[in-house]
Amino acid sequence: MTMSNRTREDDQAFVALVTNQVQRVTMELNKLERLLQAGMVDRAVLNEFRQAVDQIRKTTWNVEHSMSEAEK
Repeated sequence: MTMSNRTREDDQAFVALVTNQVQRVTMELNKLERLLQAGMVDRAVLNEFRQAVDQIRKTTWNVEHSMSEAEK
């Protein structure tokens, strides 16, 4: 499907999919936080995870900023 063939229903379905995924991952991250507090994790894995979290944080900031700009 090309961008020009998208329907409002397609957009709504995609928004619902992404929203549900973000909510699910947020719950998982909250659980993971409690587990990490035990301090029993491979340092290299922890570093890789921290880099991934930093990247998603930057991406979410950019998306939120773009959404705010579009509302103006």
